Amino acid sequence: LCDVFRTEDNFEWDGAVPAHGGDKQWMVIDKTENPSKGNIYAVWHISSSSCHGDFIYSFDGGETYSSCVLMERTCAGGTINIGADGTLFGASGFDGTYFSKCSKVLEEDAPLQWDFFRDVPSGAVPGFEGPNPEGILGQTWVDSDHSNGAHHGNIYLTATLIFNDMADIVFTRSVDGGQTWDFPKKINEDLEENYNWFGTMSVAPNGRIDIVWLDTRDSPGSHNSALYYSYSEDGGETFSPNVRISEIFDPHLGYPNQQKMGDYF
Repeated sequence: LCDVFRTEDNFEWDGAVPAHGGDKQWMVIDKTENPSKGNIYAVWHISSSSCHGDFIYSFDGGETYSSCVLMERTCAGGTINIGADGTLFGASGFDGTYFSKCSKVLEEDAPLQWDFFRDVPSGAVPGFEGPNPEGILGQTWVDSDHSNGAHHGNIYLTATLIFNDMADIVFTRSVDGGQTWDFPKKINEDLEENYNWFGTMSVAPNGRIDIVWLDTRDSPGSHNSALYYSYSEDGGETFSPNVRISEIFDPHLGYPNQQKMGDYF
């Protein structure tokens, strides 16, 4: 069960408001200037749900939350986000990579209705092995361009996917509201069979796409990793050369208490 606390100023927190939930609960708040501004949405993994559902929402600023909704296709292993027009996006990474979209205005006590679900071509599947044997190698991230530039409205997905028993960071985009998707491109530039994992993406207010991930290329034959970064300023057409931005570290320092490191950034 997840509780939500609110503060308006001076960090004086309201009492806890029950928000159902479960493992890997993700919450997103609509910050657009659309009528949906202030709406709150949350998803989680159904296998550890506190109710018969994996989605809730709030239209009153978190005063109350809806009853649990069971999604037609789960967002487990993925994230949710808000488009520039207030549309709710979802992405899954556990049983294949797919995208979900909800542009309909929700009303109190009305059932959630998703516009459509789209399988996203990836050529691979998420994994539970390698440097994080009891955790996942990464989630599927979804975000969109809110800028006033040429790529306004583009939707982007980034995932950590298995190729030939190793992991790579892949990126794809949709320029038609999620109906169709480009063939994914690999972001990590290493030529060797290394693990590239925990791929994480966000889109800056000016439309720049930022991707970071953990990478074992500097420690061949081990799981020791460093944080790498790449960005795109042309809507995902091209990405900057990979740059290492951290020292190498051992992701297994917490063993044997737990055979995993987190599950995401």
